[in-house]
Amino acid sequence: MNGYDLGFSDIYGAGTGDTGAAQDIMKQLFNLLKQSGRSEFKDYDWMAGNAFGGLGQSRGYDLQGWESYLGGEHFQEGGGASEQGQKMASTLLSMLQGSGVMDLTKGYGQDIGDIGSEFGAQLKGLQKGYGAQTKGGRYGKIGAGGRNTGGGGRNKYMSDIYGLEQKQHEMQQGLQDQFSSDFYSNLATWQGLNPSPYIGDEE
Repeated sequence: MNGYDLGFSDIYGAGTGDTGAAQDIMKQLFNLLKQSGRSEFKDYDWMAGNAFGGLGQSRGYDLQGWESYLGGEHFQEGGGASEQGQKMASTLLSMLQGSGVMDLTKGYGQDIGDIGSEFGAQLKGLQKGYGAQTKGGRYGKIGAGGRNTGGGGRNKYMSDIYGLEQKQHEMQQGLQDQFSSDFYSNLATWQGLNPSPYIGDEE
């Protein structure tokens, strides 16, 4: 749908510490940079044993580990990395930070928590109404009036519960879709602000 390989579970998983998902995120960033025509990424074997992908996988980096690695002394001037390695590390780190994945993950977690609290409160209200044994209860005199008296009773209760669950699911799905959209929008913005200076090179 968005032209990219990763979905919500991959991106959110990386943001919450999953090392496999973090590896997938970094491979996605590498592919985008390579496709953009940046010469330092041309013909680079991402998964070679001593390459970025190979090292990241063997060391089990999560996203914070990737940030520390790419911004570490090895890739600074005089740190031992080649000029190509320094350029690649700097670009990958910049794009990773530009994706905003950590902030998006934090915001999504807060939103999901708010939704859970809201629907939890509504569920308690339904349960309280279902347990009422007087005419004032929303579901009628359940104890004496049977399971479905006058459109109330257990059938009405279960219908309301199902409606709440459906609404909660729809809101969660909407948040997940927005999360993924924001992530890829951030990447597109980063690419627009950091165009490849090597497009057209024939090296």
